[in-house]
Amino acid sequence: MTELQPQAGLKAGTRAEVAIILGALASLAPFSLDMYLPALPTLASDLQTSPSMAQVTSR
Repeated sequence: MTELQPQAGLKAGTRAEVAIILGALASLAPFSLDMYLPALPTLASDLQTSPSMAQVTSR
């Protein structure tokens, strides 16, 4: 039987790139919420409902 060689992990440069990409993706959620909240009154008006019912869509 042949033995399997352990595979090397990511290179240092690739690790940094992955960390930067994951950090950028993680930072998108707060920005999307910050853009969504000011639009709630308009959303409620467009849907012909109360602001409290429009707020349910943010959960």
